[in-house]
Amino acid sequence: MLFFSPLICWLSFEFVSELLSNDVSFSSKFHIIELTFDYIERSSWFEFFFGVGLGNAVNAIGIGSHNILITFLIETGVVGFVFFVSINVFLMFKLKSDFLIIALPFMISSLSLGSTAIPYYFSLVSICILHRSGFLVVTGLNSSVVKNT
Repeated sequence: MLFFSPLICWLSFEFVSELLSNDVSFSSKFHIIELTFDYIERSSWFEFFFGVGLGNAVNAIGIGSHNILITFLIETGVVGFVFFVSINVFLMFKLKSDFLIIALPFMISSLSLGSTAIPYYFSLVSICILHRSGFLVVTGLNSSVVKNT
C-alpha cells in the first residue's frame, strides 16, 4: 500500500493535468489573472483604490473577467473588494452553516462565471438572514413571514 499510494497519486495528477492542459476554458482563467496583474501595474492610484466602475472590467483588461473576485477588484477597486470580502466574512460568522451551504458552492462556481448570478446569491443570503432572525419560518413545503414582536 505504501508503494502504490504515491504511484496512484502521481498517475492521477498526470491524468488530470493532461486533461486540463488541452482545455481552453481552464487555461483562459490563468490568462485573465495575468491580464489583471498587468492592469494593476498600469492603473492609476485612483483606479486601483476605487475601480473603473461597475460593468467596465471588460474595458479595463480587454476580456470579460468571469471571476467575481477579479470583477470586484477591477470594477470597485481595493475599497469595494475589501468591502465585499468583509460582508462575506461577516455573513459567514452570522449565518454559520447556512452560509456555507449557500455561499461556498457559489464562490467556487463564481471563479468561472459568477458575476451574472450575483443577484441570486444575495437573494438567497437574504432569505437565510430572514430565516436566522426569525422573520421567515420554513416548515415543510409551507413558509410564512412572521412579525418579530
